[in-house]
Amino acid sequence: MKEKIIHPPTVFTISVILEVFLHFFFPVAKIIPLEFRNLGWVLIIFSFLLSFWQFVTMHHKTPIPYGSNPKILITEGPFKYTRNAFYISLNLIALGVAVYFRDFSPFIVVIIEFLVFDKYLIPPEEKILEKKFGQSYKDYKSKVRRWL
Repeated sequence: MKEKIIHPPTVFTISVILEVFLHFFFPVAKIIPLEFRNLGWVLIIFSFLLSFWQFVTMHHKTPIPYGSNPKILITEGPFKYTRNAFYISLNLIALGVAVYFRDFSPFIVVIIEFLVFDKYLIPPEEKILEKKFGQSYKDYKSKVRRWL
């Protein structure tokens, strides 16, 4: 029986939809002052730049879609600083949306999304990479943090 895989873009999409829903239907309290609202856009733009950098770094070197079999271990570009540039970019977009909305409730979704990435999606990927690349991945893992 094939194991079901939760794809990071699916988690991200559900998160943003939940943020919008909570903002419009269950606003708890404004926790970000109005004058800082546009920092949400800054986070979103930064996230797209990080994601673009990641895709350029990976381009033609290894499959990008989630669940694909990696060809090589990429340790350059944003992967010199974090093992999970893609997850950071998705979480930063969700954070940017929460900052833009300024409500407390969307921030809860950002935290849950982060925890789903950290506890359920990344560990299986790390096992695959460790099995495929052995000691070189263990060395990389010991030098480069999961997040930042």
